[in-house]
Amino acid sequence: MARLQAEAQKGSTALKVDTGLDWAAGDVLGFAPTAIQNLHHEEATVTSYNSATGDLVISSALKFYHFGAAASTNFQGADLRGEVFLLSRNILIEGSHAVNTWNGVLVTADLTLIDTSGKE
Repeated sequence: MARLQAEAQKGSTALKVDTGLDWAAGDVLGFAPTAIQNLHHEEATVTSYNSATGDLVISSALKFYHFGAAASTNFQGADLRGEVFLLSRNILIEGSHAVNTWNGVLVTADLTLIDTSGKE
């Protein structure tokens, strides 16, 4: 996961995200909504990413505005900058039976199940 380091306007294909990621051309990203419109999430494919500068180019224009800023926007403990998720790689989560004093819940979502296009 990364945070947007600058505002991403509707129609943008050039974005600024965190540095030091291992993203590559062809990776699929998910953009979380940053406004009251909770369905303003979207996906895009990486065209290029510069790990040193955080410059990201995506293959299709954003459909929605996503808030970003160079520094954390700590509001009552929450960073309001837009989250960008890498969706095209697998994640392995392993538990341990060595210590059974803690329980946990893992919550996941599949953004591809939510159709915001209005098409049937």
